[in-house]
Amino acid sequence: METPEQELTYSWDDLRSRLGLKAVGDELLAQAMSHPSWCDEQGLQPHQSNQRLEFLGDAVLGLAVANHLFGVLAESPEGVLTRLKSEAVKRETLARLARRLELGDFVLLGPQERASGGARKPSIMADCVEALIGAVYLAQGMAGATKFVLRILSEDLAELAEDGSPLDPKSEIQQLLQAVAQQLPEYVTASQQGPPHARTFTVEVRFMGKTLGAGSGTSKQRAQQAAARDALERRQEWLPELEA
Repeated sequence: METPEQELTYSWDDLRSRLGLKAVGDELLAQAMSHPSWCDEQGLQPHQSNQRLEFLGDAVLGLAVANHLFGVLAESPEGVLTRLKSEAVKRETLARLARRLELGDFVLLGPQERASGGARKPSIMADCVEALIGAVYLAQGMAGATKFVLRILSEDLAELAEDGSPLDPKSEIQQLLQAVAQQLPEYVTASQQGPPHARTFTVEVRFMGKTLGAGSGTSKQRAQQAAARDALERRQEWLPELEA
């Protein structure tokens, strides 16, 4: 698919280098980044947009994530694996990933879509991630696509695996509080600092109006785990009161 050079301020080598995609050619990268509005504006056919690659990438992403979680959470039941897989592949996760990868610098949009902020829309950015995965699959097969998925989602998958472990702090404190009071704790974001791509969250875990612990992390999930861990370490300060 030809892309008019005057419309671009970069070459596909920029994207290829940024994402480590030496084996993926210009044509596949251009198609993965081509929103339907761009194809309409350029007089291209609908099948030349990124929608077909998005369809393919969605299936590849799901299988790669499912296989990874199945392996790293060998003792987790089907319900836990299903929940974590849904978290890993949902639109919000993929849109956040697209921002980290700065794909908005590369997506090809029609004039109206770009003027309306299309390069920041979660749905468009999530579609670009799936389309890229589809392009990698066509260029490198399932092994290469799986390696790519696990690399770009490594941070998110690590958090999910920690959250899904039978012994993770959030699960442990939840079981403890349910046992003594039949209620669940509340996680409250106390503050967030830094730019969107490098934000730090501080979260407090509260129970019946009392702060049990606090923690910080580069995502709300990590901050919640840190807060739960802090609460567990301080349990002797608040548990006797609850048990009484």
